[in-house]
Amino acid sequence: MDAQPYARCTYMDETFMFFLDIKHSFSDIVREVCLGFKSLKHGSFDLRYAFPRYSSCVLSNDVDLTLMWRCMYDFKLQSVDFLVKDCGSSSVSSVVTHADDYSCISSSISVLPSSIVDGPEYLGHYRPERARIYLTNEWQGFIKNELDNNHTCKGVLREKTSSHLGSHVVKSEISNELKANPTLKPRQITDRFKHSFGLDILYRSAWYARELARKDVHGDDGNSYSQLLWYRDAILESNPGSYCRVEINPLTNRFERLFICFSGCIQGFQSCIPLLFVDAAHLKSKYKGYMLCAIGKNGNQEFFPFAFAIVDSENNANWKWFFDHLYNILSTQGRIVTFVTYRNGGLLNAVASVFPDSPHSYCYYHLKGNVRALYRNLYGYFVDKVVEEFMKVAYSPTIASYNFNLQSLKREGGKPTESFLTHLPLDKWCNAFFRGSRYGEMANSIVESFNRWCGPLRELPVFDFLEGLRVKVMDNMSERKVECKKWNTVLCPPMEALLKKFMDVGRHWPISMSSETFLEVHAENRLLLILRTALVLAINGKSIHSHVQTLLLPSRKLEIYLSTSSAVVQPPLVRRPSGRPKSVRMKSAAEGGTRRTIRCGRCGQLGRHNKATCTAPI
Repeated sequence: MDAQPYARCTYMDETFMFFLDIKHSFSDIVREVCLGFKSLKHGSFDLRYAFPRYSSCVLSNDVDLTLMWRCMYDFKLQSVDFLVKDCGSSSVSSVVTHADDYSCISSSISVLPSSIVDGPEYLGHYRPERARIYLTNEWQGFIKNELDNNHTCKGVLREKTSSHLGSHVVKSEISNELKANPTLKPRQITDRFKHSFGLDILYRSAWYARELARKDVHGDDGNSYSQLLWYRDAILESNPGSYCRVEINPLTNRFERLFICFSGCIQGFQSCIPLLFVDAAHLKSKYKGYMLCAIGKNGNQEFFPFAFAIVDSENNANWKWFFDHLYNILSTQGRIVTFVTYRNGGLLNAVASVFPDSPHSYCYYHLKGNVRALYRNLYGYFVDKVVEEFMKVAYSPTIASYNFNLQSLKREGGKPTESFLTHLPLDKWCNAFFRGSRYGEMANSIVESFNRWCGPLRELPVFDFLEGLRVKVMDNMSERKVECKKWNTVLCPPMEALLKKFMDVGRHWPISMSSETFLEVHAENRLLLILRTALVLAINGKSIHSHVQTLLLPSRKLEIYLSTSSAVVQPPLVRRPSGRPKSVRMKSAAEGGTRRTIRCGRCGQLGRHNKATCTAPI
């Protein structure tokens, strides 16, 4: 107890208080009462006190006082009320016991002062005197007649592991932490228990505890699908102009696929660069699946979330369905959009059939991985040299430079490279033949940034994933809107810095003027001719920024973010693979991944086969 305990002593209509000390004896208590009430003398009165469930307890000797202290400790009380009764008067009514922490007091034993009955009120009425009982039966368990000092338990040190420390106990400890960190790993849980409590828990217990806590925090994965129809109606009602479609199998009433494009994203994309990066990412919840996404790019070189879909697999039907809904949205904007994708079969067919007139670029990063995969058994300088020559061909600005670099690539790569290039349409990967504008983008890396940005959400049930993604998109758009209002440059800051860099480089070039708008630059690199021309026009009193696309202006970025604003569906049928669920995708050899070697039980050799597929002669 933090503060010194005290007592409130009541006799007749008077009350006084005094401090209690653990060293006080019963005689000391009686002496304090006699000092407080001058009319009382030792032996002329009885004392009573009360505790929860024990309305009237006798205080007549040191043993009673010791038990009173024990009960105050058990009930966490800081004060006690004494009622002084004249000897021979009837003891009635219970006494209120108070504590500084009022939550520890049961209201069932609280008695108002008006309910305290004094003995003189019964004068003139016959009332037989009851036998004085100092302890009730409930108190007998606190008293032992003899002390048995022989211990039967074994005095051992606390062990690091406990059979009582199961997954349910671990779950109760990590539930709050899982709300703030959905990506909490089992290894982090085991490390935390070791560091905080000095206890070792099994990895299996930590993993199962995380699954139990996730179910408590986010609900059941299967029930999450039943909220999708309500979620679709809520989006269309609260965010007019949004595009949302949910498909359910009419026979089995099971979820099939979903497409969402918010109204703010539709309106904001009209001020973005007409580029869409399309990719798919794995969902890591119980029912797996894929997230198909189309991501744009604003004038500040940042990704702009545009449209999302949830499907069961990457096949031709799902990609065709995704691009059909994209066409319903983009066809009303009247712009030709360039698509940047990787070379998935269903994805390529969908783009060609739904957007036949739109430029389509292959991701250069994935093409480099395909080139490296041609030489899996070779490493080092040779493969790097082939990839470097392939990069020169892909970035060739003219047909003449393409032919020159192609010959160098064939000399270095040989027949594997020639066979690989025969299956690549030139207008999909080479700058010299690309019909349209890439806006300086050769790779699909911006959508990879988006997938990492929403990576923690992909482990949640489908409803929590969609709602978490909506909140992240809303916060992202709000933050960027506030940020771009603070800019005072003509262009977005990255483009303004790039323009200044090019101007500083071209400032030292000698030039010859052909006309007011065309100049001949006497330098090895003539790719910056338009910037040097713009510099001359700026000297003549014209704005250099008139030669820059309006999509790079801050005002266009501000327009992007101004528009922020009950049937039971069964989950899809998914066959859960054997073993521990995988949450990290295994990298291919082209991406730098390593293949684990195993030892064959038949021939004993290390390799990629086992005894069931072994063909070695024995």
